[in-house]
Amino acid sequence: MKNKIIGDYGEKYATEYLKSKGYTVDLTNYHTRFGEIDIIAHNDEYLLFLPGNVNFVHALIFLSSLSTEFRLSLAT
Repeated sequence: MKNKIIGDYGEKYATEYLKSKGYTVDLTNYHTRFGEIDIIAHNDEYLLFLPGNVNFVHALIFLSSLSTEFRLSLAT
């Protein structure tokens, strides 16, 4: 459950960041027989495929921006 919460937060954060940089988000949570692609987005120059995982460093960055109460609830 904690990983899902972190993943959902990371996906939302990444989607908003891409939009703020001028990307159009085409699809989210696209499933294939090979795995999941969390975000497919494009702008005039690039087509991005962002995989369905968040490594430990990224998880720490996301957690550091959460409120103390929310982080404590994740730890229990």
